[in-house]
Amino acid sequence: MKKIISTLCLLGATTFVVSAQTTTVATTTPTVVTSAVSAGLTPESSFYFFDKITESLQELFAFSTDAKVKLQLAFAAERVAEAKAMLANPGDHKKGLEEVNASIVQNIQKTSEVLKSEKSKGNDITALAKEANDQFDDEESDLNKTLAESHKEIVDTKIVETKKLLEEAKATKDEVKITDAEKNLELAKQNAEDLKTQKEEIKKSFQDEKRSIEEEMSKDDQEEDKINHENEDVNDTEDSESDLGDDSQKENTEVKNEDNNGTSTESRKLNDKED
Repeated sequence: MKKIISTLCLLGATTFVVSAQTTTVATTTPTVVTSAVSAGLTPESSFYFFDKITESLQELFAFSTDAKVKLQLAFAAERVAEAKAMLANPGDHKKGLEEVNASIVQNIQKTSEVLKSEKSKGNDITALAKEANDQFDDEESDLNKTLAESHKEIVDTKIVETKKLLEEAKATKDEVKITDAEKNLELAKQNAEDLKTQKEEIKKSFQDEKRSIEEEMSKDDQEEDKINHENEDVNDTEDSESDLGDDSQKENTEVKNEDNNGTSTESRKLNDKED
């Protein structure tokens, strides 16, 4: 027991030192680079709480407004990397993605609080607000793209392959394989639906929470941001309609195949009777 306690104390001290060192760098050089962000642990890991402890310590050592904002941006970028890491593996990641969304919402809220606090002191925060808003926009776009690709992968590959296995099982009249294939098909469809729903929820969360940051930007930047969002909404609508069209086409093709198979079966039965 003493060894376990000693180990935990040592780990805590190490985390504290590393966090302090990392924060010193973030304070002196606050530029956030998201292209090489490592996911590290994900919300699906039993040790994920260590990530949260480390981040809390980093927040304690971020003193300037610039450092505090950049730290929240870095945390949000890491959350997106975690989502990518989870989605790279097959399975149900609903709870993990919900944790990612909740964490990013908190990052946006903390950023807004820091900006408003600095503004209350009579300082100009419009440039920093725009930088934060643009960074969160990039993270939102990156995350939505990842979710869309994962959804497409399930629909175009997993569901198609599972349907083929179901057809083969039905052809051999193997009840065990039929049951397994049906369960896997329903699971794949549910995963696809969950991803689609979470994509919409995450987009709404980003937009709702970022309004408080957008309000702190200059009028020109606000207008530019509004136009960008309108264009993104148009593209998202077109993509959604395209997905619906693809799904409908696949369903129609499956129905036609079933009809053709049914017709062929009936024809064979009639021919057998005639013979």
